[in-house]
Amino acid sequence: MSEPHQTFETSQPWVVYAYPRTDAEADKLGEALVIMCCAVCGEREEWRQPMRSDEELAKLPPGYKAPARVAFLAAHDHRPLPHALTWALPLLNPVAHRETMDVLGFVVRDAAARADS
Repeated sequence: MSEPHQTFETSQPWVVYAYPRTDAEADKLGEALVIMCCAVCGEREEWRQPMRSDEELAKLPPGYKAPARVAFLAAHDHRPLPHALTWALPLLNPVAHRETMDVLGFVVRDAAARADS
């Protein structure tokens, strides 16, 4: 049984997906809930997907993404990425900063500079 969890889009790691329902809750309600959030601009969108049968899932092509997810990704392709410190939610997914900065290194250097002054 799947517990509530978060993951991110590997091709756009600043887009985070939250799955707040367990599998049992989704089955009972008849729909899955995905909360899509963009760390760069802070926009958040809920997407509700009716539960699919195993047969319906088997018919989906490999790598299938729902149209709502594709649209959200297209709207939030903020490349070239601005510096992470300008993001609305810079700590939402630290993995996303690999393209823009070394967050830990910055924090250490900043703390050292403040201590010296």
